[in-house]
Amino acid sequence: MRDVRVGPDGYLYVLTDESDGQLLKVSPAATR
Repeated sequence: MRDVRVGPDGYLYVLTDESDGQLLKVSPAATR
């Protein structure tokens, strides 16, 4: 992982550390 930040929408954004890296949006799991 290169960077992890919290966006204004409350989600986590993770930038991977590869040459063709990805930007991943992480949201909370649904509650039951």
